[in-house]
Amino acid sequence: MNELAEFSLLSDFQEAHPNIVRNIHSLRWIVRHRDQNGLADAGAVVKRQGRWYVHASKFAEWMLSGEDERYAA
Repeated sequence: MNELAEFSLLSDFQEAHPNIVRNIHSLRWIVRHRDQNGLADAGAVVKRQGRWYVHASKFAEWMLSGEDERYAA
C-alpha cells in the first residue's frame, strides 16, 4: 500500500470516523496534547505547510495501545 494513502486531513479523518472521534474539536484537542498523550511518539499526526494530517493505521495503533486514557476524546 502507498504510505501516503494512509494520510488524511484532520477534518477528513474525523468525518470518515465519527464513531472514533465525535467531532473536529475533539480531534484537535487530541492533536494539541499529542506530546502528553503519546500521539506524537506514535507518529500518528504530521504537520506540513501549516496543515495537520492523520496517519490512519498509526492512529489506530495508538488507540489500541491504550496510552494515557485521560486524553481520549
